[in-house]
Amino acid sequence: MIFERPLRMLALLVSAAAMIFAAAPAHAEHLRYSWQSVEGVHLFFREGGPANGSTIVFLHGNPASSIMYEEVMRRLADKGMHVIAMDYPSFGYSDAPDRARYRYDFDHLAATVAGFLKARGINRYALYMQDYGVPSVSG
Repeated sequence: MIFERPLRMLALLVSAAAMIFAAAPAHAEHLRYSWQSVEGVHLFFREGGPANGSTIVFLHGNPASSIMYEEVMRRLADKGMHVIAMDYPSFGYSDAPDRARYRYDFDHLAATVAGFLKARGINRYALYMQDYGVPSVSG
């Protein structure tokens, strides 16, 4: 009774939002999602664009994940750039290994990033990073 009108309004808004998002063009096909094993740690990553394009490596901040770059990655991939972003160990969809198995410090994280790029065959790239990403490649 007292909640009937607000609930109907909420249902109407949810239905309208669903129709808008269903009608919007999907861009997911521009990015691929996968895992790369580095030192036995499965790292989730997003990648898009042609492998022979100029590469931009995105390193996320704390406490984020690679999803923070998804929209800009899509746009750059649409322009022919090769883009890639991994989730650090214990972030996003990547494994969160026990401290007995993985040393959580910036030197080891930098080695993990380097191992990830080597495993993906990426040796020439530009970096785009935020806070936590800076010491992750400084090692």
